[in-house]
Amino acid sequence: MSLADQIDVFYGRVTHSAAQVYVRVSSLAGGDEWTITGKVRGPIAPGTRTLPTTVALQDLGKGATLLASCAIPDPTFWTTLLPGIYELDIQLRRHGEVVETVSRSLGIR
Repeated sequence: MSLADQIDVFYGRVTHSAAQVYVRVSSLAGGDEWTITGKVRGPIAPGTRTLPTTVALQDLGKGATLLASCAIPDPTFWTTLLPGIYELDIQLRRHGEVVETVSRSLGIR
């Protein structure tokens, strides 16, 4: 199983002023040497002009899982009329060196 298959992207608390986005990796051997970095950019909606923002992921440390998070200010919610998507660029690092880079998309509802 590749590292990319172990990455979960999800959102937590969402209000009209902010949305909390999380990136989690559930199991890696040698957990203390791993970190998650990256950024979230959006919203991006085909056929629509948006003013996207970019927010850096903050590594939240180690526990049973690797976890990183960021708060997206003034999120655009995904709807069928305006399918706003956020693009995540995620780097898994071991001893500070990038081991794998993964891109994911997320719609917030």
